[in-house]
Amino acid sequence: MILMIDDVKMVNADMFYPYVSKALAHDMDSIANGDKLYEKLCEVEEPLEIMIHDFDDIPEESLEFAKGVLSVFMDARMKNKNITVNFINDGSYR
Repeated sequence: MILMIDDVKMVNADMFYPYVSKALAHDMDSIANGDKLYEKLCEVEEPLEIMIHDFDDIPEESLEFAKGVLSVFMDARMKNKNITVNFINDGSYR
């Protein structure tokens, strides 16, 4: 499975968690915070590639939230070897 996240989704919890919940839990509200996200990621049994696009374009006022989410991704990746996290910026396509 591939989970693609761009700078728009990383702006705030209201944009991010419903999107991730739908992708990982197939509903809109079961993953509503970092703890629930971590729990769900640690349960993933199939390979999951998290692709983060344009992290450098996240607005400054959203960086604290985005860094918290990245921390959850990295912690879950350390616990669950089925997870990979990749950063893709606009210039990397060339």
